[in-house]
Amino acid sequence: MNLMDNAKYIELVKTALGSTKNRIECIINVAAIELPKDADPLIALIHGDALQLQDAINYAKNDDPVSPSDEAISKLSAALSIKIKQKLERYLADWDDGNTYRYSFDLKATYGTFKNDRGEVEYIDVINRNTSIETIEDAVRSAQEWESQLLERIKIYADQKTSHKRISVKPTYVIRDKKLHKVAAGTLEFSDGSGISTWLNQI
Repeated sequence: MNLMDNAKYIELVKTALGSTKNRIECIINVAAIELPKDADPLIALIHGDALQLQDAINYAKNDDPVSPSDEAISKLSAALSIKIKQKLERYLADWDDGNTYRYSFDLKATYGTFKNDRGEVEYIDVINRNTSIETIEDAVRSAQEWESQLLERIKIYADQKTSHKRISVKPTYVIRDKKLHKVAAGTLEFSDGSGISTWLNQI
């Protein structure tokens, strides 16, 4: 049973950030904290942005074609950890100041077709503006319902021989604070909000 709520999560984040002088270790500890069910946008951003550090380290160690040295990875980690901690501290300050964050959602259907023999693909996005969606759960359900009403293939141009095929239907989100300043915007990749961040799947 998930007993985590937003206030408890914030308490654990503050503890994790003050647990050691090692900034990298602090951020990794924050990323390990369980995301609450139905997390507020601010909470989702703390979780999502904390995940960037470990993702960058993993990529550098395992997938980067340049194969950076351990020293280069350490420098990358140190520089990135500074930026991430600044973001986390901003979110915590907003929480303490009562600067609440809110979602707005749209639905995006992406279609694609090959443009030429070189394998280049033309992508077309069809956007459904929906101001009635307020939660991640509603956004995921609305995307599934809309997908069931869409065609698998559509012709965009009158002389088009091969129609565009539907690739995906996903919600997109914008997060704004109570002064309507945009904090983040991206594509919702997961139904629990774990991919919400200022660095992953941005639009």
